[in-house]
Amino acid sequence: MSEVSQKVIEYKAKIKELKPFDISCCFPPIDYNSLDKFTSKEAIINGLAKHGIERAAFWNMDCNIVSPIAGNEEAIRAIKGHDNCYLCAVLSPDMDVKEGDLDKYLDYYAENKLVAARMFPTKLVHSMQDWCVGNILAALEKRGIPLILWHTEVSWDTVASIATRYPNLKIIIEAIDKKMLYHSKNQAMLIKKFKNIYFGSYNLGQYGILEALNTANDCRVVLATNYPVSNPQMSFGIITEANVSEETKAYICHGFAEEIINK
Repeated sequence: MSEVSQKVIEYKAKIKELKPFDISCCFPPIDYNSLDKFTSKEAIINGLAKHGIERAAFWNMDCNIVSPIAGNEEAIRAIKGHDNCYLCAVLSPDMDVKEGDLDKYLDYYAENKLVAARMFPTKLVHSMQDWCVGNILAALEKRGIPLILWHTEVSWDTVASIATRYPNLKIIIEAIDKKMLYHSKNQAMLIKKFKNIYFGSYNLGQYGILEALNTANDCRVVLATNYPVSNPQMSFGIITEANVSEETKAYICHGFAEEIINK
């Protein structure tokens, strides 16, 4: 066996030991420019094993094209019957127009294995202030459901404002088209100031950032690969080779998500 083949075997073994629970997978439109080309949501789910992902939370990118309510319903239908798949619902203010509607939606999503929520205030054109989404943010905080935001959708001031107003709401920052490397100053100060801010792994960009965002007993990175749009190995490679403890790697890869489903 060649040295390269041996390294590949060892690398795959490391990933398996970490029992990956990916909190950020998606169902893109069929014609989307993604890593792998799939003809159905079922095929995307079946492709998880190829990349070593044991469990995954999915959101539907059609939520930003059609509507969050319709898109979430498609995601629920797709993951039904798959024990290793969970829901990441996209939320928006139109779910909170009538009294009681928000709780009905969140109860329904919880019944369908909700582990995280997303909001897209730029794409879906709404404010992130309390007069618009305060009920949603308060409900997520109360239920222990983390909020995932793209840093291309909100300003760092908005992130800090939400973290201040809802100190028990876990906020995960990620994005597609701009690596976190370019925002290291803001990251460093947010980590120092707030204990409820985390970063998704797939666009950290280099090993040193992961190490900088994690200190002893204070892990601030969670496994978020953006599969199938991005290559999960971009996340796994950074995590497996990072100069952090095995306990920290385990928390990144599955501990954070398991806290949510076991609460």
